[in-house]
Amino acid sequence: MKKILLGLSLVVILGACMDLEPLKPTPQNVNARIIEGQTQRAQVIKFFGQPTSVSKNADGKDVWTYNKITNTSTGETRTFMLIFNGMVVEKYIVY
Repeated sequence: MKKILLGLSLVVILGACMDLEPLKPTPQNVNARIIEGQTQRAQVIKFFGQPTSVSKNADGKDVWTYNKITNTSTGETRTFMLIFNGMVVEKYIVY
């Protein structure tokens, strides 16, 4: 009995340590997790993984783009773009 409890405890502990796969950046997930002026770069990567592309805008701010996000309810494909002010999301757009 002790071996079974020990085994189950290990499974629970190791399962809690595993990283979950990034979320699909659907409009619903983006709107639920990104807060302009608060969400950090590391949080965006944790939520959605690495961006499709990284560039700079005319103001020299980093722009991250996630292409081909899907609205699961309608099947629409969209693009999700974030503009950073330092390490924080300044603005995001789903179009």
